[in-house]
Amino acid sequence: MKTLIASAMTILVIVSCDSSSTKKASEEIPSKDNSRELIGKWVQPIPGQESRLQGFNLKTDNSVESINTNTIKYEKWKLSEDTLFLSGYTIGVAEQSSFTDTLLIKKISNSELTISYIGGSKEDEQTYHKEK
Repeated sequence: MKTLIASAMTILVIVSCDSSSTKKASEEIPSKDNSRELIGKWVQPIPGQESRLQGFNLKTDNSVESINTNTIKYEKWKLSEDTLFLSGYTIGVAEQSSFTDTLLIKKISNSELTISYIGGSKEDEQTYHKEK
């Protein structure tokens, strides 16, 4: 009886460790990676100063630069499925602090990016245009 149980356990271990079954399962799950589309300068008009633009420049090394935002300095970015994380720090305010913005990508194309904060409403969505 012990031999039968040991044999059954061995077979289960061999089947569960079979790399071909693991590979097939991972091939069936499509990966959603928009990181290449995100690389570049994304800008929008500054509210009240529509002739000036603000935004961020996402670089291939996952660093990010702020564009015309005096109190916000972005440092790095990361993408996880449809969520964009922008990390940085604030300056010129009473206390300097670090932050990470967690932004849901609502729409992305070669020329337009629409994002919103997690839990934000439709009115909170922001649209950026890609500079060439």
